[in-house]
Amino acid sequence: MNAKRHAASLLLLVLLAACAGTPVTTTTPGPTATPSSPTAPPAASASTATPTPVPTPTARPDPSRSPTTAASGFPAGWHHELACGEDGTGCQLHLYDGAEREQPGWPRDLVGGCWAQNLAVGTDGVAYIACKIDDQRVLVSAVDVSGASVPGWPIRATGYPLRVEAGRDGSVYLGTVNEAGDGVLSIRAFGPDGHPRAGWPTALPRTADFTLAPDGIVVGWWYEDLLSNGLQAQFARTKYTMIGPNGRTLPGRWPITSIGTASAPVVTKDGSLFYTSATAKVWGHDRGGNVIDGWPYQLPYGVPLELRPDGRLMFIVEDGLRSDSEVIVLTTAGKVASGWPYRTYASLDDRQCCTDCSGSYFPHASAADGTLYIAPWDEDGAEVVALDRRGRVVTGWPHRLPAGSRAVELEMGSAGRLVVSLRDCSAQSECCYSDASRQITLTPAGELAP
Repeated sequence: MNAKRHAASLLLLVLLAACAGTPVTTTTPGPTATPSSPTAPPAASASTATPTPVPTPTARPDPSRSPTTAASGFPAGWHHELACGEDGTGCQLHLYDGAEREQPGWPRDLVGGCWAQNLAVGTDGVAYIACKIDDQRVLVSAVDVSGASVPGWPIRATGYPLRVEAGRDGSVYLGTVNEAGDGVLSIRAFGPDGHPRAGWPTALPRTADFTLAPDGIVVGWWYEDLLSNGLQAQFARTKYTMIGPNGRTLPGRWPITSIGTASAPVVTKDGSLFYTSATAKVWGHDRGGNVIDGWPYQLPYGVPLELRPDGRLMFIVEDGLRSDSEVIVLTTAGKVASGWPYRTYASLDDRQCCTDCSGSYFPHASAADGTLYIAPWDEDGAEVVALDRRGRVVTGWPHRLPAGSRAVELEMGSAGRLVVSLRDCSAQSECCYSDASRQITLTPAGELAP
């Protein structure tokens, strides 16, 4: 994937890896806060669980679709797609409908080096893409659904483009890092017309990243004091903060601190922040930075968390010894959701073939109604399973994949259909040496689409 080609500049993303081994506490500035006691069962022993590094947020096969298609206001299945040359340049931005038809006015040629984490789509369907022109210049373009440039854009900035986010109010946020300087992350905010927002830019320390809460609050996090044991990079602390629309830190106990290298956070609709700590505890904090009652929850080992369409948290856990897998779904109160976890005596992990992934890669997709699609496989073959909101296998599933094939990616298409990209594994020695060989489309009933 493209991230591999600029790994030096994305060190901070790679360093999200490996939630393992260091005692954790949650602290805040000022008086010492005592987190609530764990309410979950104790962690599994080391003999039954293999620590798995937390993958980078952008770890996924190319070509890369728009990361915010579901929030863009497009009909189901519509998406932008970024296609670049081997060196990350010569890029084109495409817009396809649910039937994979290129829309009039597309594709758009882009200048410079462009990557998927620098593509965001607003609620009006406008695509914002930041591309690196040279060592110090960034060009940010805005393209509407007709393929035309939006008035006021493109805009120019300096530094390395780390991330672009589009808020529901039309605000656009650009994060850049000065590679030749101190590595501080500078976050700029713009209106829909490209005009800078008052109070911005704001800065976060080195090894920082950011995302947007559903209400547009900027959530930033960073790492402090590198600790190297010769095998993998770890940090002494991970810090999280929230920044309001005026560019200032929100009132409360921000920043909060987790000891060790924690995961990237997710933020729910009510503004609560969740992350996985270095000791595999999942913590929840409210908008003021306080620990939410019912948290932390203890996982068997550190895995990244994902926010489901129904607002609950999801984790995919693999047993490194037996290749058994389970999907855990938690409520925002820190309890296992009714009907979960779902366990399978097969592997969901495609890390053997995902050479660009920092850690495990679990092909899966979530429909708007909360249906989860996963792709278990073992030596006898592979299949796709659909699970409803209560963790039950949907009628008509699983769908057995053709002999000798394995799912490399699952994506939602139009009309609730599932697009499955397949890899030919008929010769196991060649399984991981080629990209997806073909695609099939499955209906919500688990049947092959015509």
